[in-house]
Amino acid sequence: PFIGIVYLYFCGRLFSEGGVSGILFGLFMLVLGIAYLVEAVKAWIDIFRRKSDIDSTMTKESLRSCRRTLIIGVIVIVFGAFVIQGTGGGIYTNVQSVVFDNIGDESIGTIVDDNIPNAKWSNKKISSGVYVVSVTGYNKNYGDIKIDFYYEKEKDGSVNVTLQRIHLLDDNKTYDGLQMGVIWSSFYSDDSIN
Repeated sequence: PFIGIVYLYFCGRLFSEGGVSGILFGLFMLVLGIAYLVEAVKAWIDIFRRKSDIDSTMTKESLRSCRRTLIIGVIVIVFGAFVIQGTGGGIYTNVQSVVFDNIGDESIGTIVDDNIPNAKWSNKKISSGVYVVSVTGYNKNYGDIKIDFYYEKEKDGSVNVTLQRIHLLDDNKTYDGLQMGVIWSSFYSDDSIN
């Protein structure tokens, strides 16, 4: 039952974060979590009805089967944890797919890929459904750079993403407002990654 509960916990996290990968892996975790919980409940019912006595039915083969199930469960849980960490639970995907129509027709993900090679994404939870999503890396014009996006998931399931600030790490300067807009706009005109 513990493995089933952990699967359902990961399922809830993935569903709440959204994104294609979040939903797909969330469904996978949901199916496994329910399967483990159903098996645990069935075993407990048999024990309470005295149809099963753990001491008398535990053979070497059933012990191996239990170990194998436990090992598979732990592997899937660890894999799920890496998926949640690597995708930001779908938050990164949501931010990367946003297009700032007033600047251009390319998504944030495309602009970042074109201007900050091997960018690293991270997020910090502010409150329920509200995050600051950061991308860091090197840009040929600005040096080491960190860009913060404000991410908010609305009650209707829609997502609002805004550019919050840009940090030029080499110069130890932080820009928001108009100067930040100028820097971000420059990424649309020069998308080479030299």
